[in-house]
Amino acid sequence: MRMIFTLIVLWTAAGALLVAAPVSASLKVDGLTCSLCNRSVHVAVTKLDFIDTVAADLANASFTLTFKPGQEIRLDRIARAVQEAGFSVGALTLRLQVAGLQVEEGLHFPIPGAYLHFVEMRPQTLDGVVEVQLVDPIFLAASDRFRWAARVSAECYRTGRPAACCPIPENGASSRIYHVTR
Repeated sequence: MRMIFTLIVLWTAAGALLVAAPVSASLKVDGLTCSLCNRSVHVAVTKLDFIDTVAADLANASFTLTFKPGQEIRLDRIARAVQEAGFSVGALTLRLQVAGLQVEEGLHFPIPGAYLHFVEMRPQTLDGVVEVQLVDPIFLAASDRFRWAARVSAECYRTGRPAACCPIPENGASSRIYHVTR
């Protein structure tokens, strides 16, 4: 009986801890002008080990990326793949499967391998598949970078690493911090 109680507590705790999981992303790429350009980005992001599928939309210079379940999603590697293909990220929107995630300005929420730092957020509860826009400089068009840099004063925005504003456990001190809004 004690073992059953322990298993129930562990199962409940695990369920409570993981209330958000990245499932896919919309990637807008600046500089795509032809199908060969599109192909080079498609090939580059398809090679990433955490990407399951890539669907291209040449007319809108965008891609829908589906993540492999249970994999650590390394968003910086998406930006690097686009840059190595000769282009830049214009926008990256992350889709999360969430269950009762209560968000507000300044919330730091863990995802596999990183944390999401919510900025310019009013208190709200998120449920279902929700989209969050990454506002870190490497995920923005050049025209938007200055605007967001002026709006987000957190030290971790400049470094992408935990800083004084980040209430992150010691075991997450080297984690990547991604800044998101809705």
